[in-house]
This record gives sequence, structure tokens and C-alpha cells, in this order.
Amino acid sequence: MTRFADICSMRILLISATRMELAPVIDWLKERDNQVGDHLIIPGITGVGSLLTGWWLGRHMAEINPQLVIQAGVAGSFSAAWEPTQPLAVERDTIGDLGAWEASGFKSVFDLHLIHPDLPPFHQSWLINPHQQLLQQTGLPLVASATVNQVTTREEDIHRLRSAGVKLETMEGAAGHYACLQAGIPFLQIRTVSNAVGVRDKQEWQMATAVRALNDYLINWLPALKTNQL
Repeated sequence: MTRFADICSMRILLISATRMELAPVIDWLKERDNQVGDHLIIPGITGVGSLLTGWWLGRHMAEINPQLVIQAGVAGSFSAAWEPTQPLAVERDTIGDLGAWEASGFKSVFDLHLIHPDLPPFHQSWLINPHQQLLQQTGLPLVASATVNQVTTREEDIHRLRSAGVKLETMEGAAGHYACLQAGIPFLQIRTVSNAVGVRDKQEWQMATAVRALNDYLINWLPALKTNQL
């Protein structure tokens, strides 16, 4: 079996939930016939949410047979430390809102013993990216994220997720981690912050800034990606 470190040119799948999040990169790739250096980069739009993302990856990864998957997009932030201009790499992701509310509070599927927290590929309920050399090559701060089905606004949920060390939330990240870990495909999840987690006020969102920073980063970083050092 070919090791990731031995591959000098790669077929890379670059995915996002919406075209809007990757439009500048998609146009940039089109001008180059999707060829960047020695790498063929294939963009894909999965749709919003874990359900659509999981199905899309299950359907298309077998066809495309990528050697690397990069999931990119915007995110909500539980921390004031990150500006919309700062791309971040997600080192670990988890399911943030799958479970039940009981009198004592929210119980996750792991708390309810519906999924064992160490059932592979989970590790203590986290989906951890094991490719540390790849993560380090991004040059980005490494953060923990949670994947949710609805934008988090309740103070109880914010406190619960923040207390678990979660810095970002998305609606698709864990689906990408899970699919790639199960398939044994190296992966990255790269995000920029479009909004603070809390009361949903889109006037406070900085979507355009976050999208521009994400795409600027990818356009500058992808040509420098060195797969033979991993």
C-alpha cells in the first residue's frame, strides 16, 4: 500500500458546503484546468449539513478516489480570539447536538451510551485528525470544533460546548472527519470565522471578509503544498 509520505503528486478533493464559500478558488482552479503544480485539485460542493455532506462524500469519494481531502468554509466562533481574517485548521471535531435534553441537562449520544466514545474512529467522543505533519504544514492555529444541526444560540449550549474546549462550530465538519477517518484518507479542515456564536444577528456577521480570507489563504497555500514531506 502506498504511504501518504511517498506520494509526490496527488489527486486532491477540495469541498465546501456552498459554492459561495469557495467561489474564488473554484474560478482560480478553472483557469488552470484544476492543475496546481503536480496536483490535480477537484472542487466539490456537498450541500449544507452533515446529512448532505455524508451522502455526497459516500457517493463521490469512491469515484474520485482522492489521496487528500480538504474541507473548507466559514464557521461560528466560541472565542473572541479569532478574527475573520485568520484561517484556522481544525485538529479535532465532534458531534455537538446529537442527543437528548433531560431534567439534568443535555445528554449526548455518548452520554446516553448509544455510541461508545471510543468506538473507532472516535476517541473520547472526538474525531481527531491524526496527520500532524499535514496540519503543521498549514502554518495555521489548530483548534477544536463541534458540528451542529442548528446555529447555537442558547446560553446552556454555548457554555456546554465552550467548557468542552470547542472553539468553532460548523454544520459539516464532523461528517468530513468521520468519512475520511473511516476511509483511511488524509484530510484537512480549514475554516475562517464569519460570526460569533450566540444570538443570530446577521448584521454582525462578517461573511465577505471571512470568505475572502479563506480563499486568499487557499490560493496562496495550495501551490506550496509539499506532499513528499509528509
